Amino acid sequence: MISVSRDRSLILYEQSQNTYQQFRKKEEAHDRIIWGCSWSFDGKYIATASRDKTVKIWSTELQLLTTVKLKSPATAVEFIPKLPNTDEKLQAHAYTIAVGCESGAIVLLSMKDEKWSIMHTIHPSISHVESVKRVRWRNGEKPGKWQIASCSTDHSVRLYDVSI
Repeated sequence: MISVSRDRSLILYEQSQNTYQQFRKKEEAHDRIIWGCSWSFDGKYIATASRDKTVKIWSTELQLLTTVKLKSPATAVEFIPKLPNTDEKLQAHAYTIAVGCESGAIVLLSMKDEKWSIMHTIHPSISHVESVKRVRWRNGEKPGKWQIASCSTDHSVRLYDVSI
C-alpha cells in the first residue's frame, strides 16, 4: 500500500498479518502538497502528483527516477492498467499515465526508451474548467483504445476516448 500527504511525504506499507506496517518513507518527496499517487500495473513504478506542478516517478525503493514538469499543479494521477495484448506497438506505451491538473487539463505521460515525457494534452475546449480531482482508465473495446473518466470541482464528469 502507498500513501501521500499534505506533509509532502510518500510512504510504502507492507502487510503484516492483519495490519499494515510502514516499510519505506520518503520525506519531502515534493516541494508542495502531494495530491495523488498510483502504482504501475506491474508494481515496478510509483507516480506522485503534486501542487509543485510536477509528476514524479519512483522505484519501489523510493528512488526518484524522473520528474516531469507541468504547466499547472497536478491533482490526480493514474497509470494505465496492463495492456491486454502483446502487440509491440502497443507495448511501447505500456507505461502511460493520465494526470489531472488544477487548471482542468488532463495530460498523458508515457515512457519510451526509459524516458518519461508528455505524450498528449487533451484539448482545452473539451477539458474541465476547474481542478480535476480524479482520473480513471477503462479498457476500450478494441486494442489500443481506452477511455479516461475524470471528475472535477466544476461539478462535471467527463469521459474521453483515447487511442494509444
